[in-house]
Amino acid sequence: MLRDSHAGTQHRATSQAAIQQCGRMLAGTVPEGTRWGIAGLIVPEGEARR
Repeated sequence: MLRDSHAGTQHRATSQAAIQQCGRMLAGTVPEGTRWGIAGLIVPEGEARR
């Protein structure tokens, strides 16, 4: 069970979407107050996604 859950987290961490979100965060193109959640970036309410 532990091995399976570890494999799942590794696949999520190296997915195309996760890498794109890392790039957006590092480039500074996300709204102020954006933070990381379990499934990716969490944009504050009222802020438009770019």
